[in-house]
Amino acid sequence: MALHVSTGLRDLTRVEPKNNLVRTAVQAFAAAVGGCDSLSVTPFDAPLGLPSALAERLARNQQLLLLEEASVGRVADPAGGSGAIEALTEQIARRSWERVQEIEAAGGLWALLRDGSIQERLAADAARRAAEARVVGVTLFREAAEASLPRDLAGTGGAGPEPARPSVGAGEAGDFSALVTAARHGASTADLLRTLEGAGPEVRVRPLTIARTAAAFEEGST
Repeated sequence: MALHVSTGLRDLTRVEPKNNLVRTAVQAFAAAVGGCDSLSVTPFDAPLGLPSALAERLARNQQLLLLEEASVGRVADPAGGSGAIEALTEQIARRSWERVQEIEAAGGLWALLRDGSIQERLAADAARRAAEARVVGVTLFREAAEASLPRDLAGTGGAGPEPARPSVGAGEAGDFSALVTAARHGASTADLLRTLEGAGPEVRVRPLTIARTAAAFEEGST
């Protein structure tokens, strides 16, 4: 099984965003030590909006530093033999399996998503983490006069209008070959899903949200 890891937004901050370089480096190192096969590092200014070209370059270089200078990828099992990591892994696996059993006993994941139980539990966990947050530059050691990060949108990676994607024609929802052709020509997942609307009973669930731990403390910050 190939394991791909993307560093997350949860621990990143809008306030003093350059601190995020350290946070994503730690996340990337943990992923590499954990044995991932491929890795995507979140640009440090992602909480501010579309990442800049500089942030994207630094995110790439973080991976290259771990690979070429720290030689993390040249060790078969960097964490092998660590009692602390082995114990933590076992604890996570045990608790995860207990949670899976709880979900199945309550009717399954789909049922809990429809009634909002999963969303409510995740929101409660996010609120608990925020209440206990110790975030350098936000809740700890915050600068009295914060310097804003320049946002040069002209140098922002990926800026500009996206090229038009081919759409799947009306009445082709049941034609799998049409979906494959559209996907090969750049149709997005959303485009493909839209063609399936009306194919069966519509069920809506409240979407899951990404909650950054520091967000509650950043109101009024830029």
